[in-house]
Amino acid sequence: MLDDTISLPSLHISDYTDKKIVDVLPYRRKRYLSDYFYKIPLKERKNVKYVSFDMWKTYRDISKVMFPNCVCIVDKFHVLQELSRRVKRVRTDVMNKNKKVRDDLIKERQKLQKEKTLLFPQDQAKLRLAMDNYYLLKKFDWILFSNDSKISDPNEKKKLNRYLNRYLNLNDHMLIDIVPKLKEAIENKDIVHLFYRNTEYKNAKKELEDIIILCRSSNVPQLQEFSNL
Repeated sequence: MLDDTISLPSLHISDYTDKKIVDVLPYRRKRYLSDYFYKIPLKERKNVKYVSFDMWKTYRDISKVMFPNCVCIVDKFHVLQELSRRVKRVRTDVMNKNKKVRDDLIKERQKLQKEKTLLFPQDQAKLRLAMDNYYLLKKFDWILFSNDSKISDPNEKKKLNRYLNRYLNLNDHMLIDIVPKLKEAIENKDIVHLFYRNTEYKNAKKELEDIIILCRSSNVPQLQEFSNL
């Protein structure tokens, strides 16, 4: 297993079977790694069956050259971490678009107030929706990434949300219907989590290929990019 340390650009090489550290390298540049692994006889390197690493491209390139018979594996933690980053970007984009609509309409309302007039009813409704969406996406974004069963329970006790001025439970705060792209991103994220949680070895290859095709054909650019990593 190849693993970056948090504080330094070094590399830990571990034996995944017995969880022991084999070596710690001071650098992780491609040239340095090539020189290091070339010192190991090819016959020995050919015996390596699996290499697990994060999503840094250099590790993949080095593994394919240095361990010609290995299967390259990106570990679960880094796959889910990268997917979460991309879903959060979708959320942030939607949140910022709602913020812009909100701010533009507030400025327009202030201008009209000086002229002793009001926003058109449709603009008032648009402003209210943008304000509510921005609030939900900023304050309750954690719901998108939570596995708490209470969130999906419509019978959970409702509490007064003073900003929205109505009684809601966590299920009522669900955000995935705000825009189709955010809904699609969340649904794909959940599919990947279910894959890791429930898939059996005999079905893993087919189900993984289906997920890649699903993301590649998505309308969400962040998911399309994710499918090609």
